[in-house]
Amino acid sequence: MYQAECIEDIECDSIVFSRVSKDMEQGFPGNLNYSITYTWNDANELMLEYQAISDQDTVINMTNHCYFNLGIEGYRSGSVLDQEMQIFANAYTPVGAGLIPTGEIRSVEGTAQDFRKMHKIGDKISKSSADDRFFRLTICHTERTKKCGKRSKYVELF
Repeated sequence: MYQAECIEDIECDSIVFSRVSKDMEQGFPGNLNYSITYTWNDANELMLEYQAISDQDTVINMTNHCYFNLGIEGYRSGSVLDQEMQIFANAYTPVGAGLIPTGEIRSVEGTAQDFRKMHKIGDKISKSSADDRFFRLTICHTERTKKCGKRSKYVELF
């Protein structure tokens, strides 16, 4: 299904998964060449890089559905709902049928999507209400670094 290529470097190690989605596969026009690169570097950062090119106008919404348990003991540290999270986003996009974003942009103020301050995940999201959430990120890298201070674990999206 996917081609895989391992890349070893002095400063980081990567794996690239790529494939071609043929014209009209799953109903979408164009031959789409796409890849995702996972890189783990010496600064203990995991980076994900998406690339895609199509030979026709088409729709693409690349995402990732990996779930990381950031507890010190990994899977033994309990539920992800017990961990703390902060997302620098002032807005989100609600979803409709089939968890497809409606295109509307709403403020996170007063909602379960408001993670602008550090919160225990389970205080905002229960197991029964966990679904896809689409956040509109609002700050740049330097602001994130300044606000996170000395916290050692974070996920950075580009």
